[in-house]
Amino acid sequence: LRLFWQRRVADGSHGFDREVILRRILKEMVAARSLSVIRTEVYDSTLNDSWQDLLSREVLVETSSSAQRVRFRHNILFDYAVSILLLDDQPDSLLRFLAEDQSRQLFLRPSLVYFFARLWHGDREAFWGNYHGVLASPEASVRLLGQLLPPTVVVREARVIEDLAPLLNTLKTDATHGPEAILRLLRAIQAWNVRCSPLWLDFFAELVLHLRWVFAWDLGLIVFGFFEEIRSGPSAENFNRIGSIARAILLWIWTEKNKNKESRWDSIAAQFGIPLVAQTYATDPDASRQLLEPILDVPKEPDFSIRLVYRVVQYIGDIAPSDPAFTER
Repeated sequence: LRLFWQRRVADGSHGFDREVILRRILKEMVAARSLSVIRTEVYDSTLNDSWQDLLSREVLVETSSSAQRVRFRHNILFDYAVSILLLDDQPDSLLRFLAEDQSRQLFLRPSLVYFFARLWHGDREAFWGNYHGVLASPEASVRLLGQLLPPTVVVREARVIEDLAPLLNTLKTDATHGPEAILRLLRAIQAWNVRCSPLWLDFFAELVLHLRWVFAWDLGLIVFGFFEEIRSGPSAENFNRIGSIARAILLWIWTEKNKNKESRWDSIAAQFGIPLVAQTYATDPDASRQLLEPILDVPKEPDFSIRLVYRVVQYIGDIAPSDPAFTER
């Protein structure tokens, strides 16, 4: 699309004039929520040559039997053109544009995907600025967009751990929007059914050092899914890395469980922490034993959770080959 746009619209002596015409057409279309406009409302006789260029290059086509309306040759060109000509790279401009009409988030959804993808590949700083801008917007509908589209672009386009570093940096410095951005990324990973890979294992190995309750459950769910995936096709390196991540999660749960009385620490421990540590016990028996030993004392506590004891017993077969003494206890 970028190449098509460059060749058919931007290149040549009339490139700027063609973009002026298209911007005028797009503003009318967006205002009317329509994919075509009346020709006389957007035509400028002083730019007739550029107008004819757009028709001859099949960017625009005249429609209706009397040729009174004009539209883009294909709806994809409309979507892409909006992302180029109407969506400004500055976060404040994007927020104002979206706040003017809430329907734009639906009508222009493909354009917004193109917009964030263009920034990802062309201006990473602007991408993160707009991502955090929409996520922090006072408008609920704009925040919803921030929860869906930018995380999807990150999940589909990230290739190396450095691509994800801004998320970790924000998590460390912004107590409100940092955890929210991580949560939305984890939800996007689940939505796109992302497979286990070195990239995401590297990222999770960093993320577990800065865990928060708001996204702990989602992280545990994904790591558990990765474990189930690699168990069917074992990779010693991935197996060891998941074991390390699992132990870090369970250690964090034991450390934080009494600091937040409203946390679901016992549910997360029973659902993900204990099963993962137990099933990867062989990767580090000493560290795993230290993490599972506290569960033997849980029945001494008032209103103790039976789920923790049940989970250890459920996976005793994974523990026994590496630690007969703890198995006996």
